Amino acid sequence: MKKASLRQLKYARGLMDESNTKQQTAINAGFSASTARVPKLIESSKGFKLAVAFLAGEAGNTAMQLMYELKARDLSKLDNKTLILYLDVMARSYERFNSKLS
Repeated sequence: MKKASLRQLKYARGLMDESNTKQQTAINAGFSASTARVPKLIESSKGFKLAVAFLAGEAGNTAMQLMYELKARDLSKLDNKTLILYLDVMARSYERFNSKLS
Protein backbone atom coordinates (compact mmCIF):
# COMPACT_ATOMS: atom_id res chain seq x y z
CA MET A 1 0.00 0.00 0.00
CA LYS A 2 1.35 3.42 -1.01
CA LYS A 3 1.86 6.02 1.69
CA ALA A 4 3.15 9.57 1.82
CA SER A 5 6.86 10.11 2.32
CA LEU A 6 8.17 12.41 5.02
CA ARG A 7 9.16 14.95 2.33
CA GLN A 8 5.63 14.90 0.88
CA LEU A 9 4.12 15.42 4.35
CA LYS A 10 6.53 18.28 5.07
CA TYR A 11 5.71 19.88 1.72
CA ALA A 12 1.94 19.56 2.22
CA ARG A 13 2.19 20.99 5.74
CA GLY A 14 4.56 23.72 4.52
CA LEU A 15 1.99 24.94 2.00
CA MET A 16 0.04 26.35 4.94
CA ASP A 17 2.84 28.88 5.50
CA GLU A 18 1.99 31.66 3.10
CA SER A 19 5.30 33.44 3.65
CA ASN A 20 7.17 30.93 1.43
CA THR A 21 6.80 30.16 -2.25
CA LYS A 22 6.01 26.60 -3.33
CA GLN A 23 9.60 26.31 -4.56
CA GLN A 24 11.03 27.34 -1.18
CA THR A 25 8.56 25.06 0.61
CA ALA A 26 9.71 22.12 -1.52
CA ILE A 27 13.37 22.86 -0.80
CA ASN A 28 12.63 23.18 2.92
CA ALA A 29 10.88 19.79 2.76
CA GLY A 30 14.01 18.20 1.30
CA PHE A 31 13.28 18.12 -2.44
CA SER A 32 16.05 18.93 -4.90
CA ALA A 33 16.19 22.38 -6.48
CA SER A 34 15.26 20.95 -9.89
CA THR A 35 12.16 19.23 -8.49
CA ALA A 36 11.28 22.32 -6.43
CA ARG A 37 11.19 24.45 -9.60
CA VAL A 38 8.27 22.33 -10.89
CA PRO A 39 5.84 21.87 -7.96
CA LYS A 40 3.47 19.89 -10.19
CA LEU A 41 5.94 17.02 -10.06
CA ILE A 42 5.31 16.81 -6.32
CA GLU A 43 1.62 17.74 -6.31
CA SER A 44 0.60 15.23 -8.98
CA SER A 45 2.03 12.28 -7.04
CA LYS A 46 -0.19 9.85 -5.17
CA GLY A 47 1.96 10.28 -2.05
CA PHE A 48 1.32 14.03 -1.96
CA LYS A 49 -2.41 13.47 -2.35
CA LEU A 50 -2.28 11.02 0.54
CA ALA A 51 -0.34 13.58 2.61
CA VAL A 52 -3.02 16.21 1.94
CA ALA A 53 -5.75 13.72 2.87
CA PHE A 54 -3.91 12.92 6.10
CA LEU A 55 -3.60 16.63 6.95
CA ALA A 56 -7.27 17.18 6.12
CA GLY A 57 -8.12 14.41 8.56
CA GLU A 58 -5.90 16.02 11.19
CA ALA A 59 -7.57 19.39 10.62
CA GLY A 60 -11.00 17.78 10.85
CA ASN A 61 -10.08 16.10 14.13
CA THR A 62 -8.78 19.37 15.53
CA ALA A 63 -11.92 21.20 14.45
CA MET A 64 -14.06 18.54 16.16
CA GLN A 65 -12.03 18.85 19.36
CA LEU A 66 -12.49 22.62 19.30
CA MET A 67 -16.21 22.26 18.67
CA TYR A 68 -16.62 19.86 21.60
CA GLU A 69 -14.58 22.16 23.83
CA LEU A 70 -16.73 25.13 22.90
CA LYS A 71 -19.91 23.09 23.46
CA ALA A 72 -18.66 22.15 26.93
CA ARG A 73 -18.17 25.81 27.86
CA ASP A 74 -21.00 28.10 28.82
CA LEU A 75 -20.72 30.45 25.84
CA SER A 76 -23.44 32.69 27.24
CA LYS A 77 -20.84 34.03 29.69
CA LEU A 78 -18.52 35.19 26.90
CA ASP A 79 -18.76 38.67 25.44
CA ASN A 80 -19.57 39.19 21.77
CA LYS A 81 -16.03 40.29 20.95
CA THR A 82 -14.59 36.97 22.17
CA LEU A 83 -17.25 34.93 20.35
CA ILE A 84 -16.58 36.81 17.10
CA LEU A 85 -12.85 36.26 17.58
CA TYR A 86 -13.42 32.48 17.99
CA LEU A 87 -15.56 32.41 14.85
CA ASP A 88 -13.06 34.48 12.88
CA VAL A 89 -10.13 32.23 13.81
CA MET A 90 -12.07 29.10 12.85
CA ALA A 91 -13.24 30.61 9.54
CA ARG A 92 -9.76 31.84 8.58
CA SER A 93 -8.24 28.46 9.42
CA TYR A 94 -10.84 26.66 7.32
CA GLU A 95 -10.37 29.05 4.39
CA ARG A 96 -6.59 28.86 4.56
CA PHE A 97 -6.57 25.09 4.51
CA ASN A 98 -9.16 24.71 1.77
CA SER A 99 -7.63 27.36 -0.50
CA LYS A 100 -4.40 25.32 -0.53
CA LEU A 101 -6.25 22.21 -1.69
CA SER A 102 -7.62 23.78 -4.86
